[in-house]
Amino acid sequence: MFQKILTRTKPIKNSSRPFVIIIISVAGITAAVFGMFINLIIFPIIAGLSIFILCVILILNQTALTNLKTKKGLEPEHFHLITQNMEEAVIIYSPDFKILSFNPAAEKFFKVKKDEVVNQIISPSSLKSNKLKLLAQVVFPSLAPSVRQISGGGWPQVTEISTENGFDFVTILLKTADRNQNSTSFIKIIQDKTEQKQLLESKFGFITTLANQFQNPIKKINEIFQKIKNDVEKNSQADKETVLRGLNLSKQTLAVTNKLLEVSRLESGGYKYDFQKVDLVSLIKKVVNKISIIADDYNVSISFNPSNEIIANADQGKITAVTTVLIENAVKYNNKGGSVDISLKENGAFAEITISDTGIGIEKEEIEKIFTKFYRTKRGIQSVPNGSGLGLYIVKKIIERHGGKIWVDSIPKRGSNFHFTLPLVK
Repeated sequence: MFQKILTRTKPIKNSSRPFVIIIISVAGITAAVFGMFINLIIFPIIAGLSIFILCVILILNQTALTNLKTKKGLEPEHFHLITQNMEEAVIIYSPDFKILSFNPAAEKFFKVKKDEVVNQIISPSSLKSNKLKLLAQVVFPSLAPSVRQISGGGWPQVTEISTENGFDFVTILLKTADRNQNSTSFIKIIQDKTEQKQLLESKFGFITTLANQFQNPIKKINEIFQKIKNDVEKNSQADKETVLRGLNLSKQTLAVTNKLLEVSRLESGGYKYDFQKVDLVSLIKKVVNKISIIADDYNVSISFNPSNEIIANADQGKITAVTTVLIENAVKYNNKGGSVDISLKENGAFAEITISDTGIGIEKEEIEKIFTKFYRTKRGIQSVPNGSGLGLYIVKKIIERHGGKIWVDSIPKRGSNFHFTLPLVK
């Protein structure tokens, strides 16, 4: 089929603007490659169609480029000039695998300067060099741990490659030829899709976590209402304790749902802010009064003794939510008989709030992950099994949107100090 397309493609005649045509060709390749990756992640069926269209476009473009080279005498150095500003990594090499061109995107992708590889011959033995290993796997895909040929036979050749260190990318290989159809050079375009793969894995992780969060409470709610149903059928009064358990579980499920919706609004730009003058002393006192009831159940004391009034430029509702999450966590992840101490002070142009507890603490290697979506520490899971792993992620996003920052220092089994800043009213 591709051969028919090639035979029907009219050669370019009397073109006075070869560079314009080449630029259009390269743009076509870039757009097609980009479209292919988006579809590979989201819609596998559409991806197949994209690959077909990509191959057709690339074949037509290659025919045009080859004709241009034959008629106008374009050499690899001309292609070198065109590829310099492309976002995709592009390498051009001769039939004996000598690197002729190495664009800036290729330098970034391979972490090798062009002066180190241009005019150098790449061979399978280059695999032994740490600096040239990735380049050797691109030039010789069979050397990579995982290779999948996306295109069929003929040209262009579209290949998916995965390396042992987690790189995932697709290469598009074209060739130029002389009047006798002898190969004069090979052009390889590399599209990195490592980030897109990580995004896909993150989505799968999101679905898995979501299912785990809802599975247990929904199962228990079902059992509770089944018991109520059985009691009603027996004309007996439903157990009040059972009803309360069902109500609490439904609240727990609703809380997770609300957090997921908050994350969705945060990441889609749908989270609205109303910045105004906020009295932080008054705000924190109200939150402490509200959480004191919970603290009593955990046998944890809360202290907040502000020295003077501090006014911040903030969204009162959002900062109330932030403070509530942090103080509740300090209570829930504390030890019985423990304490929570809240301090507020001015630090330059910012107000700094610190919430300290005498709780379970956080391991050093877990601190940098604590604000990651869905992440929960090992001790945290043991202490509060039903946490969502979304609270601190949402808190961080809100604080950063205010122009502040949030951080934590902690000693395992001895407690944690959560700090966050908000801009003062000027």
